[in-house]
Amino acid sequence: MIGRSPLNAETGVTTAFGSLAVVRAGRLARLDAQGRTAFKSLAAAASHITDGTGAGAGTPFRRVSSKEDLGTHGHDGGTFQDPARPEPVNLTWADVVVLEVKLQNAGPQPVLFSPGQLRLKLSSSATTITLQDSDRAPGPIAPHAEEHILISYLVPRDSADLELEYSDEQRDRTLPLALPALTTSGARS
Repeated sequence: MIGRSPLNAETGVTTAFGSLAVVRAGRLARLDAQGRTAFKSLAAAASHITDGTGAGAGTPFRRVSSKEDLGTHGHDGGTFQDPARPEPVNLTWADVVVLEVKLQNAGPQPVLFSPGQLRLKLSSSATTITLQDSDRAPGPIAPHAEEHILISYLVPRDSADLELEYSDEQRDRTLPLALPALTTSGARS
């Protein structure tokens, strides 16, 4: 565990169909000390942000930003030590951000929703990140229903300058959503 949001740190936004909120957030190392996958499923990763494993009432993440131009592949440029660069072993980002998102359809009609409408954004650049995994398939949200879904994203190591973007298809616009502040109980290796 690198960090997690405190309880009752929900952030939200009003959508065309009702509302969307990030109820809980956590950040974990994708690999363990031996270089193996640290968790086998999204549910296993999510359990780390809800059961108190590894993080406590510590200090907030420090902000890290990159002022460099975007590279040709949509990721920030920079030197090998740049946190937005992939890890050397398998050329993917080192951390996983797991979000619990609450969706509320306040209307009398079902509304189509896809987890792919939620993208993580490196706030200091134009880079957006597509989800890695979700426990919900695209499909309708029932009228007057509330759903909780889990979503994960691979993110650059130590890049804490993140926000969520929701592509509101009904209003043809993108809505930014701040993530709850993450705290950490100590330094990581």
